Amino acid sequence: MLRNIIKTSSLIFIVSGCGMFGPVTPPQIHTYQLEAVEHNELSAQCPANVSKEILQITNVKADAPYDSTNMYYSQGTYQVDSYALNQWVSLPAAMLTQAIQEKIMLSCKYASVVNAEFMTIAKYRLTNQVVNFKQIINKDKATFNMTVITHLVDNKTNQVIKGNTFDVSVPVAPSPKGYIDGANQAVAKFLGELLAWLK
Repeated sequence: MLRNIIKTSSLIFIVSGCGMFGPVTPPQIHTYQLEAVEHNELSAQCPANVSKEILQITNVKADAPYDSTNMYYSQGTYQVDSYALNQWVSLPAAMLTQAIQEKIMLSCKYASVVNAEFMTIAKYRLTNQVVNFKQIINKDKATFNMTVITHLVDNKTNQVIKGNTFDVSVPVAPSPKGYIDGANQAVAKFLGELLAWLK
């Protein structure tokens, strides 16, 4: 009798073990990108009498924890979480650098807009640092908040010509989709304010 119980228990363990250690399908992670510059804008042409000045744009820097592909949100003071199954396709700072370069180039304010790696004689240098890039959730309401510290520098003297802190807040849905929509809207708004500030 005892032997039969032991055999049965072993069989139950083996059968249940197969279920426990079988192949498990991992959850799908969704990736997104910033698309603050419209595709139809990229086909625009600048007039021939555009300024002869060259602007150098350094790579955007991001404070921790925003220097990662995680999508951060906050539901309380001093609390920061990230969406587990949603993330950026690349670093937001890298995508923002490209968006800034494209938007300023399309403004036709400068003869050329180059990145930090491009060796050329640029009269001015633009630096940007992201210190806030997250969704704030308060029950059934939310906003996407973005803060960027910007400086325009004279490359010859290395002196700051002017600086500004851009604070952008956009109402969004308290969800991953709301986060994505809010981030793109906030970046587009920031780019508009940046152009106005440069002019």
